[in-house]
Amino acid sequence: MNYQFYNDYELIYLIKEESEEALEMLIRKYEPVIRSISSILIKNYSSLKLDYDDMIQEGRIAIIQAIENFKDEKNILFYTFVCTCIKRRLLNLLRTNQNIKNIILNTAIDLDKEEILYQPKDSYEAFSSVCDSEFITNIIKFKNDLDIIDSQIFELKCNNFTYEEISILLEIKNKSIDNRLLKIRKKLKLLDIINI
Repeated sequence: MNYQFYNDYELIYLIKEESEEALEMLIRKYEPVIRSISSILIKNYSSLKLDYDDMIQEGRIAIIQAIENFKDEKNILFYTFVCTCIKRRLLNLLRTNQNIKNIILNTAIDLDKEEILYQPKDSYEAFSSVCDSEFITNIIKFKNDLDIIDSQIFELKCNNFTYEEISILLEIKNKSIDNRLLKIRKKLKLLDIINI
């Protein structure tokens, strides 16, 4: 069975019917999200000596909890819900690994906000050097002004996900992703914000 042929909602249904294979498929599908978030947190908080494998395991637990708590009638995409659950769980792990809790609470990125949290590896230096709050505000506003699919594609692309990974996560064809990214790039160029 190949998870690419099933959407999230079909997999959730199968999981609730006690299909362990469907659960493994859904976890594999969101593994790149867990790895991306874990890598960035480990890099940004290297002094905490976080264990990568522990973070991956916590991310998988977050997916299981997301499946249990997801309510389809609340009119929210499972993708959005599961990514939020993963971010929160990993941030909680980060907090528990910190001896002086107030430092992490005062300096942590707010993972509850719809912000671009993870920068692509090749442009990390350039992007992180921009600390201008106006720039950050413009990026957040730009992302929030996009329709929901474009917003998700934009965030994933900024987080260095490949077309194939985006296609799997959002269940969209590669050609559609390419077309949407072209439009996003044109809008960014007009606003002179950032290139992706």
